[in-house]
Amino acid sequence: MNPWLTIPLEDYEAHMSLPAVNQAALMADILACVCDTYRPASLALLGCAGGHGLDRVDPAIVSRIVAIDINGSYAQRARERFAEKFHAFSAFVADIERDPLPIVPVRLAFGALVFEYVDPVAAMRNVTALLEPGGALVTVIQLPGSAAEAVTPSPYEAIQRLSGVMRLRSVEEMRAAAERSGFTEVDVCDTESSAGKRFAIQVFTIPEKPRQNA
Repeated sequence: MNPWLTIPLEDYEAHMSLPAVNQAALMADILACVCDTYRPASLALLGCAGGHGLDRVDPAIVSRIVAIDINGSYAQRARERFAEKFHAFSAFVADIERDPLPIVPVRLAFGALVFEYVDPVAAMRNVTALLEPGGALVTVIQLPGSAAEAVTPSPYEAIQRLSGVMRLRSVEEMRAAAERSGFTEVDVCDTESSAGKRFAIQVFTIPEKPRQNA
């Protein structure tokens, strides 16, 4: 069984907010910055958990949200928390690596700390169906090389189940997977959490459809 199906949302959210982890605020900051920068009218949140970060998204900019998670209780919680904030809100239970994603395409898909748990090529190929022509995929990955453990020890023991399936990716690996999936990287930067872990933020786009001659 996928360990994400066995971790209570409360444990995951509490773990991410621990001072020794302190990734909840960082990921919310990144999502808010992405939405302010690219101003997408529609957004797919990949691995939505309980909708973390959506409290920082301005509904005057983003009117439609698609929340996707492999854990149905996570997706349902995201809907309960944020459906009334946005003009349109859909929640789907899906594995972005394996399951078809039959939704009305969005302008931007955001996947933070998701690609460590899936095959990047398979997932990115699946995500292309989520995007409008010319749309963007923004990924946030935890970078290898830190002295800290990939999964930080915490009082929430269920979180340690992730250590057996988490695979840290490099910027180069994500770039190569994107190119194989039809994306082009247009921006990359890195940041560091207060706990000392480094993260890369990459922006990929898919081509606009060619115009038909009149």
